Order: sequence, then C-alpha cells, then structure tokens
Amino acid sequence: PAQRVAEAVRRAAVWTLGRESRLRTILRMSLEHESVQRPARRRHYIAQLLADVEPDMPADAYERLTGSLTLLFGIDPIISMRDNSDMLPDRIPEVLGWAAHALVRSALEDSAKPS
Repeated sequence: PAQRVAEAVRRAAVWTLGRESRLRTILRMSLEHESVQRPARRRHYIAQLLADVEPDMPADAYERLTGSLTLLFGIDPIISMRDNSDMLPDRIPEVLGWAAHALVRSALEDSAKPS
C-alpha cells in the first residue's frame, strides 16, 4: 500500500503542477468568496487507496493516516513547496511521493506493534 499511495501522490503532483496557475486561481477564489467551494475529492481517493489496510488498522490510526495524507494532494502542498522552499518543480512529485510512502509505512508499522 505504501508504494501505491506514493505513486498516486506523485501522479497527482505532476497533474497539479501542469495546472498550477488555474488551480491557484481557484484556491484564491475559494478563499475570497464564500460561495466558491473547492471539491473535496481527496478523502475519497485516499479511502480507495487504503481500502485493503483499513480493516487491519485501529480507527484512530487510520484517521490519523488519512488526515495526514490529505496534506499531500492538491494545490496546497505544491504552493507550500514552490513558495517556501528552494525545491525545483520537477522534484516536487518525488518528494511528496516519498513523504506519502513514509507516512503509510510508519502507520502500518505502528499498527502492527502489540499494544
């Protein structure tokens, strides 16, 4: 599952970078105008990616993992990395994928430890 999630995050970042200007505009509009809402697709994508491990994880660990992974999808992490780091755009997908892999691996390892 860690590799699957990492690949999904990498692909999403590539897609987002290709539409960065338009997605920044949508984000700006949603922040300036209450009537403009961004679609909440991340939770559904993440649930699909983790469907096979959810039954094996404690509910709080699963919630923590899915909440953490939402930070890695969409325009939000792209803006953060582009505006606040020296990261070249072509490296962003790899770095976000690495973070996703590390989060999933860590969560699964923690869940497998005896209480």
